[in-house]
Amino acid sequence: MRVSLFFTFLLFILLSCKKEEKPMFQLLNAEQTGIDFVNHIEPTKDLNIFTYLYFYNGGGVAAGDLNNDGLIDLIFTSNLGLNKLYLNEGSMHFKEVSSEANFDTKGGWSNGISIVDINDDGMLDFYISQVGEYDNITGVNQLFVCQEIKNGIPVYKEMAANYGLNLKGFGTQAAFVDFDLDGDLDFFQLNHSVHRNGTFGERSIFLNTFHPLSGDRYFENVDGYYIDKTKESGINSNALGYGLGLAIGDINLDGKPDLYVGNDFHENDYLYINQGNGLFEDKLDEFMTHTSRFSMGVDIADFNNDIFPDLVSLDMLPSEYKLVKMADGEDVFYNFNFKLKQGYNFQFSRNALQVNNGNNTFSEIAMFSGVHATDWSWSSLFTDFDNDGLKDLFVSNGINKRMNDTDYMNYVSNDAIQQKINNHEFDESDELLTDLLPEVKIPNKFFHNKGNANFDEVNAFIKGNRNSFSNGAIYADLDNDGDLDIVTNNINDPAFIYENLSEGNASLKVDLKGKKGNREAIGSKILIYQDGKTQYLEKYPVRGFQSSALTPIYFGLGENTKIDSITIIWPDNTFETVTTPTLDSTMRIRLVHKAGLPLFDYQSLEKKYSQSYQFEDIAAFIGLDIKHAENDFNEFDREALIPAMQSTPGPAIAVADINQDGLDDVFFWLF
Repeated sequence: MRVSLFFTFLLFILLSCKKEEKPMFQLLNAEQTGIDFVNHIEPTKDLNIFTYLYFYNGGGVAAGDLNNDGLIDLIFTSNLGLNKLYLNEGSMHFKEVSSEANFDTKGGWSNGISIVDINDDGMLDFYISQVGEYDNITGVNQLFVCQEIKNGIPVYKEMAANYGLNLKGFGTQAAFVDFDLDGDLDFFQLNHSVHRNGTFGERSIFLNTFHPLSGDRYFENVDGYYIDKTKESGINSNALGYGLGLAIGDINLDGKPDLYVGNDFHENDYLYINQGNGLFEDKLDEFMTHTSRFSMGVDIADFNNDIFPDLVSLDMLPSEYKLVKMADGEDVFYNFNFKLKQGYNFQFSRNALQVNNGNNTFSEIAMFSGVHATDWSWSSLFTDFDNDGLKDLFVSNGINKRMNDTDYMNYVSNDAIQQKINNHEFDESDELLTDLLPEVKIPNKFFHNKGNANFDEVNAFIKGNRNSFSNGAIYADLDNDGDLDIVTNNINDPAFIYENLSEGNASLKVDLKGKKGNREAIGSKILIYQDGKTQYLEKYPVRGFQSSALTPIYFGLGENTKIDSITIIWPDNTFETVTTPTLDSTMRIRLVHKAGLPLFDYQSLEKKYSQSYQFEDIAAFIGLDIKHAENDFNEFDREALIPAMQSTPGPAIAVADINQDGLDDVFFWLF
């Protein structure tokens, strides 16, 4: 008995002395940061979630060194209020200078924001996508061009019309990228649809049609002015485009930037493979077997360090059991098959993590990796939190009104309620909606990359984390300490600033300056080689949801600060390799594009890293070309609660040396 008590006491002492895990981030409050921005949204009789279905999608956030003082500044967009600009004063403290910067403009429902140096003068500008010509929302996209930096404050002038970019539509987000590789930045505008556009029906009816407000747009930069080339480009620009997510990357490693568009509702996502000369081809069905159904924020990055860009898209599958049961889930099997017959592809209501196999195919592994269910999610950001050389995943979360609540859907589908909605006689003040559409705040999600395509949720290591309705998000090194902090734009709450507290691992900061026409070197690729390992990053500012960050690139190095070499592939596909680079005390390297560099050989890169295997079908040659024909019995009609049909596993097979002649025989059981 005494021995047992002794060991119990010893175990207690050991557990008490266990070293407490340090937090990875801490959430700073407005008093600490000086950022008091709130995207305040209040529904009215005329404007609410029933009159505009994306009423609670929230705003974006942008990051960049706006006054060239070496510190990253922030801009937030507001849906109903004023957009705000904050200058970084150091030590994670900011000062709002919107009025001094001539940025306190009123009017318009602002969504996404894109940082760019539009006139190549070394001062950052930004473009805001707005909603226009929809009921009583009358916005127009805006381009704020920096005129000067006066007393440390950038001063802007709205000049969208001067560049041909004063677009009116249902704007979500824009991207400035040299798509045609002619040395200047072209333009892609992601728009979203609304249910009033006649957006239901067979998909083929909508293909090759054009909608002036909902359709996505592509513009070519011609001598500094933007020319609409949408109809010639191969970009879908019809009423089906419920565009919420936008990401850019060289998916097939051929030197040309490609586009991924995440579409909400029934419309397919788009994977535009760049064909060159401003032409694109949607290759999603060839490259991917299935996608998210309600695709929102997307991101492209090489998270498994095999140099092939991977992709994540977010959906609305909750991780909590109660919320799963409250929410509308997958389509019933009949509707699922009906959509396939209407020309829509395989889509499932959960996050998708698409691993690039390096042979123009992807494997979707979100459930295997543990990141398939994060609830009503908006921004997805691949970034290395702890500088260990592996990209982790951040997800911003929350919506004010859960329109997929099954009780609400049953109530609102009533014909009388639908008539009231159409006549603007029904809004969120209805007493019955208090319980049917409750406000459920949820936490943002942090996932740590453990390697081998496995992620651990690490929300327990976020000091002071709070539930929220967080939408747009970016990462940037706000305090110049070598690790990446995170910023979110929240609905009806102050913006979140997560300070990164990681210690022990070093990082490399890479600052690139491109040639004339693309001074910020957007579209560059960087490979670093370190002790037999390779990391790969692409420089594209637009990431997450309605957000962008034009900042230096960071690589986590772990505990080993020795770098064997760095290869930079510039946007024009010339390259240079820096062997045993000399780094300053802040682990920073600055590189400027030089004339006369050789072109990069992408085929050699693919050959070096590709692990694809070639197989040949010889079934007919050896007499085993047996085909199993399945019937169309729908088992869900009989057992609605089963997770998968049990009657369709296919034929059984067994292999054995039946006649003991030393050769394997094959037995097929066809049923």
